[in-house]
Amino acid sequence: MDGQVFTPTTRLKRPFIAAERLDISKFESDEALSVFIEEHCGNLGKPLVLTNLDSLPGWDSDLFDLERTIQIYGEKDIHVQGPMAKKTLHLAAYVDMLKKEGKKAFPSHSKGYSIASSLSEPASETSKSPKTSSSSPRQLKSKSDSRRAIIDDIPSTEIDVPALFVNDDTHDLTNGYDNKEERPVSRAETNQESSTPTTTTSNPTEMMPVYTGIGERVQTGTRRRKCNMDKLSPHPKKPKYDESAYDISDKSEDETDEKNTDGHDEQQQNPKEIYYAKDIDPPDEYKQRLPNILPSCLLPLGSSDLIRTLPSSLQAVNLMCYLGGDRTGTALHRDISGAIGHNVMTFAVDGAYSQWLVIDKNDTSKLRELCQEDFGDGVDKRHQQHGQAKKSYFLECECAWVSPRQLAARGINTHVILQQPGDMVIIPSLCYHQVTNVGISFKMAWNRITARSLLEGIKVQLPLYNMISRPELYRCKATVYYALKDILANMPTPATLPSKPQQDAFLKNCRALLHLFAKDVILPEIIEPIAIENVSSNGIIQDGSPGDGEIGFDVVCDFCYSDIFHRYYNCQICDLDLCLQCYSTGRSCAHLDELCMHEPSSLVLTNDKSPEDDMNGYILLYENIVYQLNRTFGPLSIIPEFTSFQHRGDCYSLATTCRRIEMYRTNNKYLSNKIHCSHCERIFDIWNTRWDIKTIFQHRPCYNSFGYGVGLLSGHDERF
Repeated sequence: MDGQVFTPTTRLKRPFIAAERLDISKFESDEALSVFIEEHCGNLGKPLVLTNLDSLPGWDSDLFDLERTIQIYGEKDIHVQGPMAKKTLHLAAYVDMLKKEGKKAFPSHSKGYSIASSLSEPASETSKSPKTSSSSPRQLKSKSDSRRAIIDDIPSTEIDVPALFVNDDTHDLTNGYDNKEERPVSRAETNQESSTPTTTTSNPTEMMPVYTGIGERVQTGTRRRKCNMDKLSPHPKKPKYDESAYDISDKSEDETDEKNTDGHDEQQQNPKEIYYAKDIDPPDEYKQRLPNILPSCLLPLGSSDLIRTLPSSLQAVNLMCYLGGDRTGTALHRDISGAIGHNVMTFAVDGAYSQWLVIDKNDTSKLRELCQEDFGDGVDKRHQQHGQAKKSYFLECECAWVSPRQLAARGINTHVILQQPGDMVIIPSLCYHQVTNVGISFKMAWNRITARSLLEGIKVQLPLYNMISRPELYRCKATVYYALKDILANMPTPATLPSKPQQDAFLKNCRALLHLFAKDVILPEIIEPIAIENVSSNGIIQDGSPGDGEIGFDVVCDFCYSDIFHRYYNCQICDLDLCLQCYSTGRSCAHLDELCMHEPSSLVLTNDKSPEDDMNGYILLYENIVYQLNRTFGPLSIIPEFTSFQHRGDCYSLATTCRRIEMYRTNNKYLSNKIHCSHCERIFDIWNTRWDIKTIFQHRPCYNSFGYGVGLLSGHDERF
């Protein structure tokens, strides 16, 4: 197996690239390791494999032995994912199932080896790359064309990120959406080109998975979620997709067309035999052993994980284990909410390994073209402006499998990893990747949240999650808030950060968090008073004071499942909660006119004196942190992006837009669908236009308009 491991010196067939493999024991200090990971995975956006964890003093091979685990936890129930549905088995029974299935593939693992051999080719003496040791860290140089913090996924053409994370050559965020649409690669399809035609749906909701709980991978604290009950759910139940993996070996066309004697593909012959134990709770001994192996900067809830700043009731429990055999794995996906992924293989039978295909972040648009859905010509014209999101959501639903042949045909640069016991794979934020297991292996996995990953998650992932109704799980905005409070409470000094690189890294993260707090947390929820429309923060219903031990930030949108930070809408009749984004786009229950804006009690904010407007408490926190940082590290260390939070611009803030809609519905009742343009005095029926309600109400009235009305930009006659 050792000869099959891809290193940076391995010559692979283009567009496949051997991921960087570094011996963790070669780093002189934890700080040097942390700096290297930030440069390689953060700035360059490349995956990394830290090897030889099993050679560290803290590693215990006897503890991680699967037979020992079975002896202790063999009677423990685990959930395994099959081709059609999940089922519950004892751990020992599931391992016996894997062993029986493994006899068909071991010890040769011919399919797995064909994967490795198909990606690599022998290098001639004249074409060999310079010898670079894969066992020691090398000096990395930043390349401007690789340091793109945000990829072209965002469903909006406007995006604000701090200049420190973006280069001058950042490409158009909508690039690639105008290309010809192609048929998606779904779970129903394998990498084999079967002669049986495969049809795809033209309705995107038909393929959308259902999330009936907070999530199966991450369990969190108590939340106000009511729509997982059938009678209140705004979504009809749809069948879930199976998570079972298929062989993605790169086969020739002749091999693809070969059938077995029954006339079925080999993969389809025994689909019920493929079961994968995903997201199982790790044994206590495993969790206790992990800090003895890894430095704090890599641990879940470690020094660089901002989840640790959240109250324990809000922290996501994301340390999970994965146990599977041949042909199991995880479909093409990105880690949730832009988090950084970590995966350690603790055990594998002889010859077993996992193959990782990690798509280069700069080639995400090419991957989208490969996997995007064919929506046909019947798309409602009113929703054409959201076509970007429709083409993007398919990749977010973990439904796609791609083969090396498909990636090579599109020229999609792909980092290849063959993971063995003792290897830890680190996946950068927003990197699509899929995993296929060869042989029986056991792995531990967790996510880590940093200032950079929050930036990418909030700017890129969360808007997509809102459109496809996928839970964000990590309470990203609350994490920003608590991370800043932690900085204020534990403000470092030049003495505790003696080196200039340490201070620069700390201030860089502070700028990112302050940018998110101001631009994506505070500003969208500021309400600008509009006297003529009776729009103000007066009359907003305050929730009851939190009980003993309650923290707040526990409200979840019952439509898109996003975490609500401050203001939201609630229907008192059916107790439906809606985030501002959903309300502004017209999502609702049957009682449209009964939805009223709510906000948490002022006691949620830990201020000495409750302000007249709760948002002032967040503004004071922002200003105080900027002041303390400049006082500690010198003037102009932090230049505030906003000196005033009075929202001004071509469009109203999100909360102001929602408040305008609410007041308009209150005043017009059953005539709310009739829109009076204050520019030309015409009246339009919103259902006969291709403008959504948010687009109409977020625009400011035209300068030459008089009296009450909804302002549309000039040239409106071309928009309908």
